[in-house]
Amino acid sequence: MLLISRLCTGQISEAFFEHFTVDDGLSQSSVNYIAQGKKGFLWLGTQDGLNKFDGYKFKFYQNNPLDTNSLSGNWVYSIDTDTLGIVWIGTNNGLNKLYQNSELIKRYNSNPKDPNSLCENEVFGVLVDRFGSVWVKTASALSKLDTATGKFTRFEPQIDFFRPNRSDKGFPLLEDEEGIWVGSATGLLYFNRKLEQFKSYNHAPSDLNSISDDFITGLIFDKNGTLWISTHYGLNKFNKKTRKFQHFYNALTPSGCPITNNINHICYGYDGYIWLATYGGGLNKFNPETHTVEVYKFQKNNENSISYDYLNFVFEDKSHNLFIGTEGAGLDKLDLKPKKFLLYKNSFGENSLKLSENVIASIYAEGDEIWVGTWDNGLDIVNRKTGKVKHFSNQSPVGERIVGNNVHVIMKDSRNLLWLGTQNGITIYDKQKNKFSDLKTHFSFKFYPNFNNNRIYTMLEDNKGNVWVGTKNGLQLFDMKNYNVTSFWKSITDTLSLFDNNIMSLMCDIDGSIWIGTSAGLNKYDYKTNKFLRIGSPKNSQIKAGKNKYYKISNIYIYEIIEDKIDGSIWIGTGSGLNHYDKSNGTFQ
Repeated sequence: MLLISRLCTGQISEAFFEHFTVDDGLSQSSVNYIAQGKKGFLWLGTQDGLNKFDGYKFKFYQNNPLDTNSLSGNWVYSIDTDTLGIVWIGTNNGLNKLYQNSELIKRYNSNPKDPNSLCENEVFGVLVDRFGSVWVKTASALSKLDTATGKFTRFEPQIDFFRPNRSDKGFPLLEDEEGIWVGSATGLLYFNRKLEQFKSYNHAPSDLNSISDDFITGLIFDKNGTLWISTHYGLNKFNKKTRKFQHFYNALTPSGCPITNNINHICYGYDGYIWLATYGGGLNKFNPETHTVEVYKFQKNNENSISYDYLNFVFEDKSHNLFIGTEGAGLDKLDLKPKKFLLYKNSFGENSLKLSENVIASIYAEGDEIWVGTWDNGLDIVNRKTGKVKHFSNQSPVGERIVGNNVHVIMKDSRNLLWLGTQNGITIYDKQKNKFSDLKTHFSFKFYPNFNNNRIYTMLEDNKGNVWVGTKNGLQLFDMKNYNVTSFWKSITDTLSLFDNNIMSLMCDIDGSIWIGTSAGLNKYDYKTNKFLRIGSPKNSQIKAGKNKYYKISNIYIYEIIEDKIDGSIWIGTGSGLNHYDKSNGTFQ
């Protein structure tokens, strides 16, 4: 007997689960079984009908007492598909054969007077073998359907092994080279096709090498061909040579993670992990090499957690999406493919991997660190290797404190200093000293603008080494050689002043000209004349290009300005689209 250990970060592991419920078109909220057909559709068995799912929409099939071509029973226990695209459905009232092209259903029901009919109407398990034969598990027999003749051959254990076998869930069937493994409520059976004989495996309290429990819920082969069995009391690994079972009982570990022994189903993943759908313990990810487990449980304040801890079924599709059928909360989906994007977000609870705020105002990346300025909760520094996040705010200790919690812009200058623009001024980070300080403490300027309650939206170091700071109330130029500060504002009487005091973007082109995007148009600053050329008109949103020629700009709100490194043209992001300005000929697109 082996007690498996638990990997715990906090209490549970985190992942992004998608949820599908009756509100999305699912016929019923308890999903008993999941299979994938030849055409890629998922087939879901619920307690009120069969569902076909294309990844977006559900179509369901239910019993209609007036239609013999409808589903024979609404409680679906088991599903399998064949190479022809036919879907086989085991229900509480017979076996069904669904033709996908015509969507007609053929029923197979028990007839006490016909020994070649279905043995009983409750079909707990369905399996299409590699020869195309359909195997059916009912309460008292394993039957083989000849699809050509429609006749069943019954194979009944010599002992009354299948009884009592009533369950609200199905039982697993699994094929190997010589026969069929059969799960039941009273033990594990193996049916040898050639000999047409059963061999049983039962739990024996006095035998530590017997199976851990007789209620069999799942059967899988791993990449080495080893058989794994889930039960209502733990996970088992079967040694085919010794005929012995190795047990993996879930147990409370010193870290205190809540777990359960009651496993309703298992699935072998493409990456070698075994997924356990437990009843009350959520979704478990078991590593068969290290015997460790990660737990995914429902979190009340996390809408992306698994939707329920009581699970019926787990299935991986051909695209490596994991689908989880719950008991009363619908269907969940987890993408197992390597993530192209790693999500950092704020959520409830203490966790060093989470951001302090979900509204991101600015980002700066260097090396393994990502600096994230939030809208209202300070600065986060994310280490891309470790995933850990350090947080800084206006409440942090001296040396780590920033002047405002709305960090709108982060800029690195030629001195290797980081400038953080906030709603209350500028914080300077000296990387060499690993210290944060405000602008006044770090530099000795002759004059300091009043940044209190004046949001800083953009900053730029030009090719002269001067720093431009754009705010919601004007533009500031910091002369970093002479430590002078010059302020610029809109003047109603001066057409060579700024279009507007709300400065939204800044750019220095290859010629050293400064381009300023405002909420009322585009300006270009000339160092020689100390004037601003207005190249966008607030009234008609046009850019002048040559004598009496105008080219319309899509919007006067200039959010971003970038110079094209290839041809020197200007790309302008506005409130209603992207614009292109060719400086060489004055044309605008």
